[in-house]
Amino acid sequence: MDIFKILMIYMAMTVTGPAQQAPDLTPPPVTPAPIVEQVPVTPTPEPSPEYTTLRPGNEGKRVQEMQERLIELGFLEGEADGQYGPKTKEAVTAYQRRSGLKADGIAGKETLARLYSADPMLTPTPPPSVIPAVMVRVYYMDRDTGSQLYAMDITCYGSTTIYANSNHVPEGYRLVSENSVYVTLKNNTATPASVSFYYSSQPADSAVPVVILMHGQETQVNWFTDELGTVWLSMDKMAELLGWDMTAAEADLFGHKVQFNQAEGILTLDGVPCPQLFNRKDEGDFISLELLKMIGCHAEMTDGMPDIAFPY
Repeated sequence: MDIFKILMIYMAMTVTGPAQQAPDLTPPPVTPAPIVEQVPVTPTPEPSPEYTTLRPGNEGKRVQEMQERLIELGFLEGEADGQYGPKTKEAVTAYQRRSGLKADGIAGKETLARLYSADPMLTPTPPPSVIPAVMVRVYYMDRDTGSQLYAMDITCYGSTTIYANSNHVPEGYRLVSENSVYVTLKNNTATPASVSFYYSSQPADSAVPVVILMHGQETQVNWFTDELGTVWLSMDKMAELLGWDMTAAEADLFGHKVQFNQAEGILTLDGVPCPQLFNRKDEGDFISLELLKMIGCHAEMTDGMPDIAFPY
């Protein structure tokens, strides 16, 4: 067989053999990405502030911030001075009453949280026509002479505190009684029905014979009030009323042991020296009203004078 034939047979076999398939160029199907639903993110709430209890006598920035809020709400007049004094206590008490809180004048955590909240939750103010109003007579008295220095009427809407105003008395007088009185109103009746503040033209530390109440009876005793408000009574007169022999080494006063070293001016109560209860002046020796309380006596200031009763 010649070469030509062989070539022809090869070509015939190539043509009649299985055709070579072309590669599949169709791209593979694309799987769509899953749709993720957008869920709104709730912001993390800020923690509530921790409030520190504020009380009368405190001072500083926290007190000032509280005063500013009370001024904003109409419970406090004047400027925020950062001093938690009587007016601030009165404003806090008024806010607490209006907000249904315990009205003690102490700004605790609950009071501060409500005070600083967006809605202080104040109860509505009753119409003026239904607010009980009671007139309270306020007297400014001369303690030494018993004469009246000034008098005025104050309209009270609900229970309130009345403060002494020394601008109503002549120059040279000083307050010798409590500087405030709390008046309660119930069934349109004020208790007490009137208020008296007592003043003296005598200088502080000046002992003069002034009336005191002994078991409800008026008794003349040399006594005075010093600059710190301490009440001092004539030691000789009180020893006479108590039946206290100051020359004795030791006296028993209502179960308490009292010793007095007159030469050195040392007063001892139940074995403890008490220099704060004794005062020696040119007019004589004086004991503090506090000493009478410590030995069990009723001893307080009533209407500008010492009111004393022994525990018989």
